[in-house]
Amino acid sequence: MPLQIISATSAHAAEINTLLHELAAFEKLPEGPELSEGEIGEAIANKNLHGLLAYMDEELAGFALFDYSFCTWQGKYMFLHEIFVRPAHRKHGVGKGLWKAIAKLAHEQNLARIQLDVLDWNTDAIKFYKAFGAVDFTKEEGWRDFRVPRSEIAKFAAANPSAAV
Repeated sequence: MPLQIISATSAHAAEINTLLHELAAFEKLPEGPELSEGEIGEAIANKNLHGLLAYMDEELAGFALFDYSFCTWQGKYMFLHEIFVRPAHRKHGVGKGLWKAIAKLAHEQNLARIQLDVLDWNTDAIKFYKAFGAVDFTKEEGWRDFRVPRSEIAKFAAANPSAAV
């Protein structure tokens, strides 16, 4: 049976959660994702998270998870959080099929870009994305990404309770 790609709904939260844990193991992140299956389902239902599921011969083969953001210079864009293909299904066109579906969505919505992060040791993923035109803007433009974890947000908020909102 050919590759089948469908849009994820909140009913797919358990499958997505399973794949997220498999991805965490692959990425050598033993603590795994912090989100529960219920939180994943709620995020999808509220359109805070979007996804595509790939099936080969009716077996879950992989997924892509993304959301949308806005760039004040270029407009709306897609942030691609994950493309993950289970090892048994790699080299069978699943990743390429997911990428084509993602690119089609981005094009249909006239998005400014697709943005993503890749671990520096994951050379297969880097080659994969570059084959589809991705540019490593860390090197090309000198941007560095930062994140402020929940614990630091809480500390700052507690120290500044009267901050205007």
